[in-house]
Parts: sequence; C-alpha cells; structure tokens
Amino acid sequence: MKTLKSTIKNLSSNWLPAIALCAIIAGCGSDKGSEGQLPVIDVAGAYSNITTVNLSEYASAIDYIPLETSESSMIQGDVINMSIAPTNEGVVIYRFISNQAPLHFSNTGKFIAQIGKNGRSKEEYNFIEEVCTHDNFIDVVSYDKINTYNLNDGSFAKNIPTGIPEHELYRYPDGTYTYLSTDFKTKEDKIIILNPKGDTITTRLIKEFSIAKPTAKDLERAEKAEKEGMVGLWIARTNTPNLHTGMNSPFLLFNEKDTLFTLDQAAQMHPKYLVNYGEFKPGFYWNAFLLESDKFITGRALFNFRQYPNIDKNYRFTYFIYDKQSGTTRGIKYDEDLKSAGFVNDLDANGIAFYPKALANGKMYQLVDAIQFMDIAEKSSSQKMKDVAATLTEESNPVLVVATLK
Repeated sequence: MKTLKSTIKNLSSNWLPAIALCAIIAGCGSDKGSEGQLPVIDVAGAYSNITTVNLSEYASAIDYIPLETSESSMIQGDVINMSIAPTNEGVVIYRFISNQAPLHFSNTGKFIAQIGKNGRSKEEYNFIEEVCTHDNFIDVVSYDKINTYNLNDGSFAKNIPTGIPEHELYRYPDGTYTYLSTDFKTKEDKIIILNPKGDTITTRLIKEFSIAKPTAKDLERAEKAEKEGMVGLWIARTNTPNLHTGMNSPFLLFNEKDTLFTLDQAAQMHPKYLVNYGEFKPGFYWNAFLLESDKFITGRALFNFRQYPNIDKNYRFTYFIYDKQSGTTRGIKYDEDLKSAGFVNDLDANGIAFYPKALANGKMYQLVDAIQFMDIAEKSSSQKMKDVAATLTEESNPVLVVATLK
C-alpha cells in the first residue's frame, strides 16, 4: 500500500535493459458536491490557496517515539525515501523498490523483528514493490509473487506465486488481492483480482498505452550509465494509473481522466471524485500520493518543470488537503525546518510541523531523521521534543511522530 508511488520498476525491452519510470497521476473529488454531481477536489485552487493548516483541526494528540537503535535494527539511507506500514503492534519501516529488509518496531519504538530476507528462493523476496499488513502478518510483494511473514519474529509463513510483474496492489480484509498490472509487452494496464490462494478471479483491461521512443539525450545517458555499471536506459511513461488505499476500498487515479475512482472486488470502477487542474493543465498532476480519513483526503500535485520552470521550488510539489465536510481544498504551507509542507503543530507548543506518510487505525505517522529532530527541538518550545532529543545522537534511528485523529 503505498504511501509515495511514483514508481520505478523493472522493464524488459528488445533494445536495451530498461526501467519503467512510472509517472505522475491525477485524481479528484469532494463530498460536498451538488445532488447528482460528483464532488470536486480543487487542486488548482489549492495552489492558489496556500495557507496555514493547524494539526488540531484533525488530530487530538501528538507523540514522539524514538525508534530503538542497534546493529540489527538500524534503518539505512535517507528517511525521505522510507515508507511506513502500520501494524496492530506498531509500524513496519521499509524502503520501496529495494532489497532492504523491512523492520518491525512496537508502538513504544522497541525493535521487534526483521521481516524475512532478500534472495531468490521461495521463502525470500528479491525486490519489494508493496507491503500489506494484516492481523499478525505482513505480505511482502515482489516481482511475480507474494510472500507472507510473521510480524512477531519475521519468519516465513507462506508463498503465493502470481506471475504478475510490474504492478501495484491492494489487499482486502478477506484476503482478496486487487492488482494494477502494467504489461510492457502488450502495452496494457489491467486490473487483476486474485483470491487468497492466488487464483485469478477476474481480469479487466483498463487502457492501452504507448512508450515514447528514446531521444538522443536518453541514449547518451544510457551509454554513460552502462559505462558506470548502472541501468542502461530509463524510459519515462506519463499518464500511468495508480492504485491507492482508501478507507474501505482501493482508489484508482487516472491522470488524463481527471477522475478518482473506487474499485470493487469485481474490478468494476466507480467514479467517486472529480479533480480540477484549472489553468495549470497539462503539466500539473496529482503525484502518486493519497491518504484518506473519514474527514479528509490529502495528497500532493507536481508541476512539470519543463512546462512550469519558474514555479517556486518549495511548491513544485504542492501538498493539499480536501475537507469532506466543507468541500474545500487548501494548499498546505511549506515549513523551512521540516523541509516540506506540513500541518502547524499547535498541539504541542508549536513543535515540529507534521505531514503524514501513513494513515491507519485512527492515527497518522511521520518519520523524522534524528539529526533534523534534534535541530528542530533545540529551536522549539516543546518540552516533549526536548526530552526525546536528549536521548538521541547523530547515529540514532529516526523518530516516529504519531498524530492521533479526532
């Protein structure tokens, strides 16, 4: 379930080794629509209405949880590229499109287990494309299979070979899986529904697509990359649909359709929201990120640099929130300390600004680098932040920030 889904995936090609650089998507909506009309999420209006949004509008409490730091629990790499999958006991931290093992931490930050391991055997994963948590288990979805592991100790539980490459996935509570499959051989986007055993229930063609031929510049980059031992050719594909987790069903976003659909277990699409890009279309897209609660939908939109080279760099990614009750869409103000847009933390003496990477079970989750957290705590009047910062060093694992929804 992806919180950041501008997806980079493997792609076989007849001409050069390639990766599909999956692109930016559009979506839409508002529950305050007129009778007989779909509600509208005004993304263009959000950019024109960048404002302060207080965390207290939607949350009642905030907590800072330092994640245990040890040799076995060390989180590698830049925090901005990490994803969060909430569990009944805490959270799993993982890196999308990587071979790094997911790590399970408790609600108090205690390290619980490393989830499985990288490899090519039946019990291993070789490229993490999705994770889904359910009960006491976690599904790690990699190229053409789903492996299930025990969250308590990370041990292998079962394997489902799917034979479905290039995909995004949503898991229903009953164990049914909805795949959004991108087939670069047939150039088709499909919805594929699997039962809990991995058998195909139904398949639906969503759309056909084309891949642009590589430019001279693309080929020049490919030659340089191959000399450095990296992937030879990168191919950009626009107007890619994306699958996201809604409250009760998956959302399907279409860039060119300006529509946010829900999907049922029969692969039927149901229009739920419309999106307004106004004067900024084309070149301004809902960018592969969506979180939903009973009160709001939040996401981000991206200005294409080629079409909008002069947009303020702080708002090239425009984060927005759509309020279901009022039907309004607001752009969220950029915070210099967080280096991202974020809700103003008025719940804790104006502590660190907050923007979630995950939302589940009545809570929102954010991950903050230890050094960044210490720097902000020093400037903040939040005693809670200062107390946590006093336990950290520059080598510490990130801090998990949890906001409890109203």
